[in-house]
Amino acid sequence: MVCTQQTSVQTTNFQLREQLIQYCVNDVAILRESVLRFRQLIGENTKNLDPFLTVSTAAGLALTTMRRCFLPENWLVHSPEGGYLRGRRASAESQRYIRFFELQHPESAGQIQHAQWALGEAHVEDCGYRLDGLWQRSPPLRPLAIEYMGCYYHGCPKCFPVRDQRLAAGRTAEELFERTQQRLWELEHQHGYQLHVVWGHEIKEKLSNNTQLRRKWLKLTVFGQWIPERTALEEEGQNPSNFITCVLKMRRSSTSIFLYPYVMKARSFPIGHPNVLTRDTLLLPPNNPLPWTTPKHNIYKGLLLVRVQPPNFMNGNLPPVLPYRTHDGRLTFPLCAKCADNRQQRPCTHGERERSWLTGYTHVELNYALERGYKVVDIYEKLLANSLWGKLAQRVCGTEVRYAKTPAEFHQLLEDPTIDMLDFDHVSEHLDRCVVRKKPEFAKAPNTNCLPVAAFVTSYARLHLYEYIEQVNQIGGVLLYCDTDSIIYVGKRNGQRVSEGEYLGQMKREVPSRRILEFIAGGPKNYGYRHVDASTGLDERAELKIRSFPLSYATHQLLNFNTMKQLVLNQFNVDGAVDDTIADDVFFVGNSIGVQFPQIGRTRRSQLYTHLARKEYRPCYEKGRIMPGMETLPFGHRMNNTDISRANKSATTN
Repeated sequence: MVCTQQTSVQTTNFQLREQLIQYCVNDVAILRESVLRFRQLIGENTKNLDPFLTVSTAAGLALTTMRRCFLPENWLVHSPEGGYLRGRRASAESQRYIRFFELQHPESAGQIQHAQWALGEAHVEDCGYRLDGLWQRSPPLRPLAIEYMGCYYHGCPKCFPVRDQRLAAGRTAEELFERTQQRLWELEHQHGYQLHVVWGHEIKEKLSNNTQLRRKWLKLTVFGQWIPERTALEEEGQNPSNFITCVLKMRRSSTSIFLYPYVMKARSFPIGHPNVLTRDTLLLPPNNPLPWTTPKHNIYKGLLLVRVQPPNFMNGNLPPVLPYRTHDGRLTFPLCAKCADNRQQRPCTHGERERSWLTGYTHVELNYALERGYKVVDIYEKLLANSLWGKLAQRVCGTEVRYAKTPAEFHQLLEDPTIDMLDFDHVSEHLDRCVVRKKPEFAKAPNTNCLPVAAFVTSYARLHLYEYIEQVNQIGGVLLYCDTDSIIYVGKRNGQRVSEGEYLGQMKREVPSRRILEFIAGGPKNYGYRHVDASTGLDERAELKIRSFPLSYATHQLLNFNTMKQLVLNQFNVDGAVDDTIADDVFFVGNSIGVQFPQIGRTRRSQLYTHLARKEYRPCYEKGRIMPGMETLPFGHRMNNTDISRANKSATTN
């Protein structure tokens, strides 16, 4: 209105195009000055480091600055992608195949000597050959030598047709293949073994064509090469404890202030390369005998590959401590591995072996779990510590864009046996854009990787968050939801609260002036709540938090607090006890809501464009059991006296 009045008085027209151009010019000028100032400040404080020539990301700049200015020599080391015992990399596949062979030949079960035996792998006298598996059959049958040939380690002609290509141990594919054939000939003709030979690509082809066979294969538990980032390095969990909670009590949402920087500042971390202790060493004195039930039994500090047995239930109805990644890749916090793998909603009836699982943990997280009822029933390997977290654990095998300027360069990429060509685009007569990815056998970890340190960061962060979850239980509160660095809980009005503060690692309420009335959750990273002014009880609002889902004005017309609540009721109200519904005539086909929204896309040539995208929203929860009353329990939770009393009370009330 003011702009219109001034324009009419000055008798000049408002030119939108001119104003937009002026805005863009000013925006670029401000950005240019900011970039130059940023470059100057970084150079002054980092021994003339140029952030635009040295690195390309903020994480890379942080790590480079730390290495350049603050890190003592040989503290932060490069950890190999294949693990510190790289020679065992293929043994996991061979052991899995031997287990698979025993399933197909029941008469051989328990009779095939392999690496898991106390004696270890079978050795051939005189020549020193080791066998993946040896079945000493009754005469007149000859002993059966089972050999699983990893294509990369034995120079498979089918997988590596370029015979002069360098593979394992720096040898060519032809050299490896000739050595393998000579070895097999000696085993059969000089030592009298009958051979059972299978190549890695043959198994992969069978598994890709047979879904049922692949399921059996993945369920086989074996111990092979331990790679820390695949086991001990796990992200934090997100988990709703209640799907719908209504009114009466005070609800608070608290977020930790810079959780990762806090644990990196306040906790201890391993330095240098670790000493690797294998199972044979760990089971000898002065190590404590298994099972371990208290932190005193673990005399080492570092990363451990162990089989843990969870308790039947957690005291105080606290969530489980240790994470477990299921066969299909879900990160869960269960009390039974079998229940988690099967998504079992029924009460757990599995034995101790099925409830336990094999994975790697830091000593701090494992000791914390031992204090809360977990047991270590077997130990396999330990990385013993000699004494910017994200950049320390970069994944390998990422895609890479390369440009070929000549036909020769293009065909060189196309025929390179170390990479897979995923896509290519003919940009012009003199340029081709190729998207490639290194094959796993040839992938090299970034020089910035230090996986043990990265594993300790996530481990410390989980335990720090768990301390706040225990505080909720101590003040008589009820946990509704927890995320990587935040919790939502119910507490008594004017009662005790979880400790809060303004410093690193302390909890802080997101909106101190508001009070939550109602909370709903459709799964991890998927919740909403109604809230009002804490002092007046007025000014009611609703918020939705849904990961990777656009929440614009247009989508809110279809997906809002009320419709999300109805979807949650339709999906998770398993017993009908929660009868609060929005309207009788509200119904969603397939219990989902589809919304359309504009989205920015990218072409093969990295050109940006806008298109209309569509997403389906539906509640989804696969990390635990859904109980009557729309509460959740961990997979494998077994009823204790408190649970039975609560269930009886709920049944009486209903």
